[in-house]
Amino acid sequence: MKRISTLIAAFLIAAVGTFAQQKTYTDVLVVDIDGTESDEIPSTITVTTQSDGNYTLSLKNFVLSLADEDSGEPNVLPVGTITITDVPAVAEADGCIKMRKQTSVMIQPGDDPNYPADAWLGPMISQATGGIPVNLRALMTEEKMIAVIDIDLTAALGQYILVQFGTVTDKLLIPFTDQLFVTIDGVKVGPMQNTIVVAANGDDTYELSLKNFKLITLDEETHEPNVMPIGNITITDIPDVTGDEDYTQIAKQTTIMIEPGDEVGVPAEAWMGPMISLATGGIPVDLVATFDFDKLYAEIGIDLTASLGQNIFVTFGEDVFGVSSVKGVVAKKPTDDTIYNIAGQRLDQPRKGLNIIGGKKVVW
Repeated sequence: MKRISTLIAAFLIAAVGTFAQQKTYTDVLVVDIDGTESDEIPSTITVTTQSDGNYTLSLKNFVLSLADEDSGEPNVLPVGTITITDVPAVAEADGCIKMRKQTSVMIQPGDDPNYPADAWLGPMISQATGGIPVNLRALMTEEKMIAVIDIDLTAALGQYILVQFGTVTDKLLIPFTDQLFVTIDGVKVGPMQNTIVVAANGDDTYELSLKNFKLITLDEETHEPNVMPIGNITITDIPDVTGDEDYTQIAKQTTIMIEPGDEVGVPAEAWMGPMISLATGGIPVDLVATFDFDKLYAEIGIDLTASLGQNIFVTFGEDVFGVSSVKGVVAKKPTDDTIYNIAGQRLDQPRKGLNIIGGKKVVW
């Protein structure tokens, strides 16, 4: 079975908006039983928004299909409806909500008319074991859901079941919200809460965006914080350098043009990154990031010595993987034809006037 980080790297994020109180997602489901995958099964998950802002997810009429060891014919075991309540949103960005919950559930009978009420095994197993351990990870937009549910039936059936719900297509945005530290010329400041969004391009390359990045320094006399809004740091076409691990690691050294942030209350002209990018022709960065569904650890070296006389080192999240290491920033001028306007905003095509194309100023 594909590792989860590879599977979710194809999920299309489309809609942005407020979710209804109850939403039903119909898609295909694949069941992995001790390493053996089933065929795709049409299934339904219902998501209800609770009054406290958490969610209730219900996988309706879950059925196991096990091949007979002798004949190979499928043995169908109706399990029931698996409902997980009080599921918190652990991150949210760009119209995507990421959810996570590990708990024990009491499976309820299904309502599929193809099976009699006493055919559902889940309620009986739940009663016998006092509850069935489950581990839910899910990504949800207005139009789409992908969910992975581990169901531990080893105490009852001697089996560990992995359920994967949702059709994967061609792009994924995964938001990560965590603590960020900034080290400026050896002086460490933080923590600050921030969000990084990782987008998978579907071709083993990724895009990483650190949103609304700010530099915070301490005044030498008053020790009060000085805040300098920098902007959105986006690194594109980052290769996957992972082996066969259960996580994904990406790394790239390049030169970027920082774009204005979109934080409410910060004027567009207050973001210093676009101006610095234009003045220097691009800012050298060195990125190593490691992530799975739940966690992201990133190290970003940002070379501002040409403009501010400072070398910046950013760490995001906790290094639970123990594999990331940024050795230093190597300046590389852009070699592509990426186009920006004089405010540092990326353009699809040149506009009349001054443009930045491939890191060079071009009058169009």
